[in-house]
Amino acid sequence: MQIVVSSDFLVSPAFCLHSMLENRINDLIAIKREMDTGGNRVVIETDALTKLTNLHYYPCPPIFKKNIPPELAEFFSPKDIAKVVHGIASMTVDQECLLPESVAYWNTKTINPILLGCCHERSEAISQLIEDVFLANYIHERSLSLLHHPLEEQVKSVDFTGELTHSIPEIEPPPPLTLHNLVSVFASYTEFLSKFDASDAYRKAETQLQMIDAFTLGAASIAKQHGKNGLRSCTYGDHFFASLDEHQCGPNQRFSNTTFEVICHVIADVEKYAHKPMYSDLDKKEQLVRDGKEAWRTHITKGNPALRLMYWTEGSKVIFANVGNKNALEIL
Repeated sequence: MQIVVSSDFLVSPAFCLHSMLENRINDLIAIKREMDTGGNRVVIETDALTKLTNLHYYPCPPIFKKNIPPELAEFFSPKDIAKVVHGIASMTVDQECLLPESVAYWNTKTINPILLGCCHERSEAISQLIEDVFLANYIHERSLSLLHHPLEEQVKSVDFTGELTHSIPEIEPPPPLTLHNLVSVFASYTEFLSKFDASDAYRKAETQLQMIDAFTLGAASIAKQHGKNGLRSCTYGDHFFASLDEHQCGPNQRFSNTTFEVICHVIADVEKYAHKPMYSDLDKKEQLVRDGKEAWRTHITKGNPALRLMYWTEGSKVIFANVGNKNALEIL
């Protein structure tokens, strides 16, 4: 199962509503991470960078600067957003992450609903993209959806129907024939990720990157269950994965399942158990703060041993520090 990212989604931080802005940026960061680590879930619209350039939406800081409010500029600078978008649009990917080429000749074809783009000049290209996804699924037996912005909340798919007269490559049975199917459309990458089996991904994880991927999938599923459209941006401290192994919290270890659930809930910004500050004084009056980051802890297990997950927050960003015993209460 893969998703095709439209050029419009790549530049969505330049024109989406402020209420959606942080989610869209985090989606783009997650897409870039997926591609950087060699994942194969993402397919980018063909010649995306050229298309954006021709529309005067080349991913540069000025086009994003207009839409970044001061409260987010500290964490998402226009320069950083442009760098992420440019990286995605210009990245060389494996053949399996390219949209397969197909040519079709139609007597008639209909697309319903018609999707809007970042500007009216995108209308024809978006219709062609939907057709390309439809043909890839039909002719090449792919399982492709579309990630697009702007998208009305009620739109979950696009209905494509056409009377085919000829195609390259040729298909069986030969034309003329009427083809019809739905192309699934997603408004957020997080929603797409929620379709995967996160627990199975964690059980099978053998590397830190595979564990991080599983956490992202699990958080996406939890976010969807609670009506959230995005995930918190997160990083992992130098000692975090070693502490998982040390306390039997890694894949297929004794406390694997509950640890996985707690971490995913933190990324989804949904409490599984209460989250409490870590204090800098014995009287528990002042929360521990280092370099502007606030220290927190939450339960993993309540029995013997009583394990806690320790992490830092900086604005909406999470930095996972370590797992430790209740009595130690050490955050690294």
